[in-house]
This record gives sequence, C-alpha cells and structure tokens, in this order.
Amino acid sequence: MRKITKLVLSTALLLIIPTVSYASTSYSTFSFTLPGGDGSVSTGLGQIKATSGANGNINVTTSKQKFDARQVDEQGNAGAWRRQISAGSSAGLPGHSSQLKGDKMKLTLSSNWNATSDSKTGTWRSN
Repeated sequence: MRKITKLVLSTALLLIIPTVSYASTSYSTFSFTLPGGDGSVSTGLGQIKATSGANGNINVTTSKQKFDARQVDEQGNAGAWRRQISAGSSAGLPGHSSQLKGDKMKLTLSSNWNATSDSKTGTWRSN
C-alpha cells in the first residue's frame, strides 16, 4: 500500500510542477554569391519569429571575405547589422522590438565597400 501511495504522490508532484519550454526556430541554410562593393542579397521570408524581439543566430561555413548580416521582418523592421562576420564563425543577429512573434523573417547579407564578389554558405535562425 505504501508503494502505491508513494507512486501516486510522485506522479501528482510531477504533474503539478510547472515546466518551462523555450520556443525557437530551427536553422535554415543559405547559399549566396554576395556581390562586392557594398552589394547585398537576402533570403526569402522563410523563417517565422518564435519570440518577439529575440536575437537570431548565424553560422558561417564558407566565406573568403568578411561581411555584415542582419534579420529583417516582412514589414521591413530590421535588427542592427552584425559587422565583420567571417567563415567558421557563429554570431548573434540583433533583433528589433517591432519584430513580433509570428512575423515572417529573412536574412540580409551585405559586403564591405572594398570587397569583391564572394560565395557565402551557412545556416541561420531568427528565434
């Protein structure tokens, strides 16, 4: 009888204790040829914002030259530029307070003024 009571109490306790879950988006891949001379290129609106104003992430696999990146929502609200990203790096992409949960998001990359055309590959998420 005591075993059953302990089992019932343990189960009830597990059901009562609140759990916390964090929503985040999964990573999407990108593969671009980024034009040089302050050129820019963007993904489609393929990410959905999971948390309003949250910072995103970028992981760069291929890039011969440093570049800048930011996340932009479907209304044009853009986070600040993350500057001088290079191959092999992981970086945060600043969010914007007007980027709301459920907004469609895109990644925008920009080359430096003195850069030449260069391939960029990696993954990113908007969170």
